[in-house]
Parts: sequence; structure tokens; C-alpha cells
Amino acid sequence: MSDKFVQDLKYDTRLHCSGRWRWITQSHVVCFVVGVLLTILVSSGIVLAISYDDDNARAATANVTPPQPKPNLFIRLEGVEGLNLCDSPPAPPAFHLVVDADWIPASYRYCSGGCNSMLRVSYHGMILAWGHVPWFCVEGRPTENAIDGVVTVEAKADGVELREEVRNLVQSELDVVGKAEFEVEGEVNGLGYLRCKTLLFKGNATEEASLCLVQ
Repeated sequence: MSDKFVQDLKYDTRLHCSGRWRWITQSHVVCFVVGVLLTILVSSGIVLAISYDDDNARAATANVTPPQPKPNLFIRLEGVEGLNLCDSPPAPPAFHLVVDADWIPASYRYCSGGCNSMLRVSYHGMILAWGHVPWFCVEGRPTENAIDGVVTVEAKADGVELREEVRNLVQSELDVVGKAEFEVEGEVNGLGYLRCKTLLFKGNATEEASLCLVQ
């Protein structure tokens, strides 16, 4: 093999290797540039997505209307049957309950009751009557902050006669104190558990309303 042939072969080999190295180097550079561009695009997309989500979250929070507070309810006893000692036979116990609302702003609206809402009337722990609470809404008025008679409840115990001892106890309290106190409580749908006290005055004057507690 001649020296010239060997030299030509070495030259071709160096040329081939040099060209291949340049191609590899250029490929690496292109890949690096493409990788950098992709990284920038992905990062920009993530930032935009986070910014978009934050904007949506702030907008959603701004558009959420805070829930209305529960109304201040008062209950009064407008009429009662079945407690008179002179009735023979006595009528079944019945209590005509009226619910009022107070301190209601003009734009206020709160609805509750209906379904299985129920109130029961007790006297010294003895349940005397019970009644369904119909669906009702407490709505504010521009010129008034108190609303009388937002709902009425007829609590009864049909077919039941109160024992004479119970009627005597109520009558004795009316004679001595001038009034008898009854507990009214029960679950009201959309409102919670209602606890109230209502007064029966001697002569059935029942103008005084008592504040109810909601649990």
C-alpha cells in the first residue's frame, strides 16, 4: 500500500469525522434551542393558567352572595282552648300561636318551614299539643323593621282531654301569678331547632311576645 493512498485515506477519515462531529454539534445546539423554547412556552402557559384561575377565583368570590342571617323571631299566644275548668266535658287542648319578626332590614328575605316542620307546646315538661309549621318567608319592608304575623301555627291534640289536675295547675298559676308560661319548641325546616316561651295571661290577654332561640 503506497504512502499516498494511506495519506488520502487518513484525510478522508478526518474529513468524515469532522463533518459528522459538526452535524452532532449542530444537532445538540438545535435540540438545546428547541428545549429552551419549549420550556419558555410551557412556563408561560402555566403562569397564564395560574393567573386565569386566580382571576376566576377572585371573580367567583366577588359574585358569591353571603347567606342571610336567621331572623329574630318572637312568638305569642293569641288564643287557647281546653284549659277552662268550667267546660264539661273539656274541649281538646288547642293553642293558636302567632310568630312575629323584628329588626328586619328592607332588603331582607328568609324562607323556612314546611315539610316536616313541627312545634309542640309543653307545660312544666308535659306535652299538651303540637302543630305543623307551614312554609313562610320573612321579607323586609322599606318603612318598617318589624313584621307581625309572619306565620301562624295551630297546635292541637285532637281527641284528647287534659286531666283535671293539669287544668287546676294552670288555673292556680293564673290566679296567683296572673300568667302561665308554656314552652314552645321543635324543628323548623331551613331554620333549625326553635325554642320559645309564650305566656297566657289571666283573661286570655296575650299581647306580650317572647323571643325565640334558634339552635
